[in-house]
Amino acid sequence: MKRIEWLLDSSFRQFQLERQLRLLEEELAEISQGHSEMTRRARRLAGQIDRLPLRQNQAMLRSAIRTLRQFGYVQAHYVTDKGMMLADIFDPNGLVIVEALYNGYLDILEPLELAEALSWFAFDRDVYFFNRLSLPPHLRQLRRELDRLQRQVIAAEERNGLVLTPGFTPRFWGVVLVWGQGEPLSTLVDRTGLPEGDLILAINKTLDLMRQVRDMVQHNLALMPALGPALLDRLQTADATLRRGILEQSLRAMDPRPAEAAGVGAAGSSR
Repeated sequence: MKRIEWLLDSSFRQFQLERQLRLLEEELAEISQGHSEMTRRARRLAGQIDRLPLRQNQAMLRSAIRTLRQFGYVQAHYVTDKGMMLADIFDPNGLVIVEALYNGYLDILEPLELAEALSWFAFDRDVYFFNRLSLPPHLRQLRRELDRLQRQVIAAEERNGLVLTPGFTPRFWGVVLVWGQGEPLSTLVDRTGLPEGDLILAINKTLDLMRQVRDMVQHNLALMPALGPALLDRLQTADATLRRGILEQSLRAMDPRPAEAAGVGAAGSSR
């Protein structure tokens, strides 16, 4: 669920549970001073209250809002422009990705480099592999900067008792860049040791993350009039570059409609 939608949904469920909580607390107050049997009943009621989802929702909701407020996504009781952007990114690393976009980390990247940077957040397999692919110096520097950024986000979440942002996998890089440059899938297998299925899945997830970013830009063009159109063009170019060979075949197998009908590959597409 999108992070902003999750906050609203949690808030709604909180109101639904408040009546049940009040009734239990009133009953607890009436019997807590009674004889031993009543005392035992009071303890049982106290346990029921503590186990109510409302208690957990309240704490998690407050923690999430504190974290979002720290990064400027919520001010007072309002969602900011950045918060509106985040609402369109439902990837678990959405906060890091929007921070990177909003603060210009990805502004100067070429289309394929932009796809490569987003791909770092698309691989979530907990497997060990030896990656012999390389990155140009400016992308290695960007990766270090994004690592610092995601550490800041994760640290802020941890201070508020949250575990939401996984961050990117330390060993995954170069796959989308090399694939987009025209190398066969066998080269990626040889240089990473990952099976073909994992590599195809990672590139597919990258395309989906690019679609999320594209949707976010389209829905918030008024907030980024200078950079938005160029970002859409770069995403469209990268999308078209990556859709080739066995990857294109796998995409067609999952959705046999033309790319335009499926809502991919065109800057004007929508979910």
